[in-house]
Amino acid sequence: MRDGSTFIKRNRTVFALLLILFALRFVAIATITSIDPGTLGFMCNLMTFGYIATWRIVSFIKFRLVHSPKQAARGVSRSI
Repeated sequence: MRDGSTFIKRNRTVFALLLILFALRFVAIATITSIDPGTLGFMCNLMTFGYIATWRIVSFIKFRLVHSPKQAARGVSRSI
């Protein structure tokens, strides 16, 4: 925080993680033949969505923890 403002810091790890997950999906679909490719694709997409959802929830919680002291200093009540 600078001058009472919250800034976003870019994270390249998320982009790399998504690329790795997509690569693993294509490798899994090509090598695993006992499961229908549509089912395997759905499972991989579900796993990717789980990673993204978890990342967004954790990011929001971290934002609230950083942002809350600023609100408390201004006298704004904290609600989650």
